[in-house]
Order: sequence, then C-alpha cells, then structure tokens
Amino acid sequence: MYDSDDDIKSARPVRANTTRFRRLNGNVNYHPASAWSPWRTTIKAIKNARLFTGKIINDHRVQNFVLFLILINAGMMGVATFPPIKNDPDVIAKLELVDKVFLVIFTIESFMQLIYHGYTLFKDGFLVFDVLIVVTSWALEGAQVFRAFRIFRAMRLITRIETLKNLVLALFAVFPKMTAIFMLLLLIYYIFAVMFTQLFKGMYEKELVQQPYFDTVYFSMFTLFQMMTLDEWADILFQIQQSYSWAWAPFALFIVITAFVVVNLIIAVICDALQILGHNEGLEGISAEVDMSQDQLDDDMIHAANNTSPTERRLGELQTQLNDMVLVQDQMRKTIGVLITQLKENASREAKYMSINPSPPQSTLGAWPPPLNSSSMSQPMGLPGEEVSRSRTTEKRTSDGDSSRDNLFESNNTL
Repeated sequence: MYDSDDDIKSARPVRANTTRFRRLNGNVNYHPASAWSPWRTTIKAIKNARLFTGKIINDHRVQNFVLFLILINAGMMGVATFPPIKNDPDVIAKLELVDKVFLVIFTIESFMQLIYHGYTLFKDGFLVFDVLIVVTSWALEGAQVFRAFRIFRAMRLITRIETLKNLVLALFAVFPKMTAIFMLLLLIYYIFAVMFTQLFKGMYEKELVQQPYFDTVYFSMFTLFQMMTLDEWADILFQIQQSYSWAWAPFALFIVITAFVVVNLIIAVICDALQILGHNEGLEGISAEVDMSQDQLDDDMIHAANNTSPTERRLGELQTQLNDMVLVQDQMRKTIGVLITQLKENASREAKYMSINPSPPQSTLGAWPPPLNSSSMSQPMGLPGEEVSRSRTTEKRTSDGDSSRDNLFESNNTL
C-alpha cells in the first residue's frame, strides 16, 4: 500500500491502517489509547481524592467538632469584653492567638468543602455564607475598627443546626409577602410623617416641646417609629396636646394602623411560615415512620418466608387457590342470579301481555277475526283435520315452554 518512506510520512494514520502504520514505522508496542492513559489515571486520582475529602469533611463527627469550635469561639469573644480581661494585654494576646487558630481551622474546613463540591458550592446558599464569613474575617483581620464584626462567625450555627436552617428557609419563603407588608408600612410612615410635620412643625423653636419631634420629615419618621414601638409615646402626646387639644386623634389613628394592624400582620405571616414548617416536619416524620414500619413488615415477611417449611408453603399456596375458587364461585352465583331475575321479568311481562290481549296480534292484512262478507263466505274453508293438527301443535309448543320455565324455577330454588 505504501511505496516509499515519504508516502508513509504523508499518509494519515487512520484506524483502518493503524496496524500497517505501526509495522512500517517499527513501533510494534504503540497503542492509540496509551497516550491518554496517564491523563485518565490522573483524573481518576483527583476524583478519588475529592470523594475522600468530602467523606472526611461531611462526617457527622467532624461537623460536630466544627460546631463545638464555633460555640467556643463565640464564647471567647463575649468573655473578651469583660473589663478584667479587656484591660489585661497578656490575656488579650492569648485570646487573639486562639482566635486566629480557630480562623485557620474554619478556613481549612471551607477549603475542603470547596474541593469536594467544586463550582456547585456556589449553588448552596449556606455554604456560600460560610465561605463569605471566613473571607470577611481574613479581610478585616488587620482593621481594628472592624474587629467587632468577627462575632458574625457565630451565625455559622445557622448552617450547622437543622432547626435553625429550616427556620431561615421558612422566613425566606414568606419574604415576598413580607416585602409587600414593608412597602405598605413605608407608605403609611411617609404619609403620617408629612402630615405630622405640617401639623406640628416649629413647636421646638417656640419651646413648647422638649425635643424637635416633628420639625422635619426625618425627625417625624423617627418619632413615628418610636410611637409604633409604643415607647413613651404618651409623653410625646401630652407635650403636643398642651398646645393642640385635638392631637390625640392623629396619634391614636397612627398607633392603631401601625402597632395593631401592620405589625400584627407581619407576626401573622411569620407564624404562618412556622406552621407550614412544622406541618412539613410532621409529614416527614410520619413518612419516615411509615417507611420504617413498611421495611420492618417486609423484613418480617421475608424472615417468615425463609423460616417456613416446604409443607407449610404448599399449604399456603393451596389456601390461596381455594380462596380464589371461592371468589370465582361467588361471582358465578351472582351471574346466575341476575340471569334468573331477567328470565322471571320476561315471563311476567309475557303473562301480563297475554292477560291483556288474549287474541293473537293483528296482522297487516286486517283485523282478527276477519269480518264476514260475501267474498269471505264464498272462499273454501280449511279441512277439519288441518285445524285439529294446527291446534295440537300450538298446545305442544305451549306445554314445552311451560316445562322449560318450570325447570328454570326449580334450578333457581335449588341454588
């Protein structure tokens, strides 16, 4: 096929002539997939290492240890605020060293999660939250002002405790409803802030009140927020009411709308979310119990089937066949009963018809008996023998029908 070495070099080594190409080049041990074997081995090793990392970091013992470290770290941050410890530089330095050790451990844990999950880690909000807390802690490590925000590491407890995680998910599920309620509340705030500013503006300059409660829109919104929380709103009303006796009306209207309606509406939405969460947990518990009971029942049946002797299994099969035969017999009995009922109805209907119309039905040729006229009288009559034979045939048919009907009735009584 190849005439020279140039033809061999210029030829394309397709799959059909791979053997001849290897033979002519002298590379007998060459294999097309041998070049990819190191890459496959490397990829398989990386995959096994990733799975092993995930098995370690997602083990319940490791997760419980990380949870314990989070609790210890949060407690240390709280203890560091006490004056005896805060004023001791040696203790503070030791606490800072232990805090950095905890941060390194949290970083290693987040890095192992990143190795196991890969880019899919960013699809899990709780894992992204953990990574964000660790990165923020390292970013704010040198800034003294932001060191107080290290306490946010304690929020990682949300990602470790299943109940807190479900609660956060339930709150996020009702977030659209909460957004609508907050927009309504903001609109109410703005309307009453503008109205109170227009009504009670300038009272602080006249020294009629102790604070500029409603001199600007910003002061008005802050004062309205204090009134919504029912924090000393009566003192503000008494100061305003000394100059405006009717001031109780807008105050009462705002408190009723905000404190008693909107805020309770927010609480109702949150309670609804918690109720849905509890209902889902109850359904999960019930389904788990049903699955466990079903598995236990299956295991018991398998165990019983394995422990039974061949004779008992044969008796069980015969009992099953006997039950099937009984069911078939009941079905046949019902079918026969329906057929007999239909026959009785047909017989009673025929007897009733015969009692009403004893004569044969009228034919299309005329009434029965035909009227006597000259033409009919002139026609020859049948022979007497023919009439007698015809009547005997009719009586025989009637007796045969009665005997068959009696046989059906006797079979019905027998059943």
